[in-house]
Amino acid sequence: MTVERPHEVFAPPTDAGSTGHQDNLLISFAALQEQAPPEIIELVSILYDTYTVRNQLQAAATETIAQQERSVSPSNAVERYGGLMAINPSFTERYRRAGLFVEAVMHIMRGSFTAYPEDPAYLRATIDAAYRPYGFLVAEGKGEIDVQHSAYHSSIEQQIENYEESRKKHMLPRGNPLALTFIIGDDYLWEPAGLWEEEPEVLFFTEQINHVRKVQLKLTELERIGSWFRSSRSEESAEHVPGLHSYFRERYSKARMILDDTADGVMMDGIRWYPAYNNFMWLHSMTYAFNEALYDLDMHIDVNPSWEPDQTSPSVPETTRERITKIEEVKE
Repeated sequence: MTVERPHEVFAPPTDAGSTGHQDNLLISFAALQEQAPPEIIELVSILYDTYTVRNQLQAAATETIAQQERSVSPSNAVERYGGLMAINPSFTERYRRAGLFVEAVMHIMRGSFTAYPEDPAYLRATIDAAYRPYGFLVAEGKGEIDVQHSAYHSSIEQQIENYEESRKKHMLPRGNPLALTFIIGDDYLWEPAGLWEEEPEVLFFTEQINHVRKVQLKLTELERIGSWFRSSRSEESAEHVPGLHSYFRERYSKARMILDDTADGVMMDGIRWYPAYNNFMWLHSMTYAFNEALYDLDMHIDVNPSWEPDQTSPSVPETTRERITKIEEVKE
């Protein structure tokens, strides 16, 4: 029987070119509970939650496609209202895009552990796939999006404006009673409201968003202690925890920012309205977070010169994903 639990095996990848034998030691959550510092236990737990969310989003996209293929007659599905209630990008595409960003977040958090060597090629491929609809890609060198009045900063801002312009024709009308409406509940999770609040597709969509938000909220709690910014690095602020790199909190902080923008930006694209001047500000903050996370890998987010509006997000090649799987199921 195959099970998935927080104490399942947490395995580093096999070195490229190996015969397939797992030479690296396996780290089990059960062992960490007895031997590891509390910091590692909490970080691994959050990483496992992120892994679970990634799987849920991938399954959601696959299941939505399967439902559409099985459907013989029109239903009351939101995406079947045509001109009356068009969802663009579709729920399926939103799940796919979010899953890619969560995949990248998993890799960023895994890099906090000394047991896991960096895999820049895989991370780059994943982020490229995630950012493709928005007109960005990963480039060599370090990027500083927070530097104002630079050519780089201006190019990023211009592409965000280009993407926003391409989205205007797809934006759900603000204030229209037919538009999807969501509110934040007392638990800081999204709740559907309005005309579509009992629609099965809307309820399922809300559930997927909240899977991401729950991990983001855990990271927010974790972020209350420690040094979280690269600009604050010093010998005094470096934490020396066995099994972790010194600035592991920076990675988890940037993971929190990316998950925040994944839930409220990527998944709510064109649904959740902000003030008119910053509907797509989440693209700016997400790009800043990725630049910080990629800084030590000497990579950054840049504009994709071949971008075209209304592109979908491709999948990361399956062979690549299989090669770098780092959390495995335990078979009993």
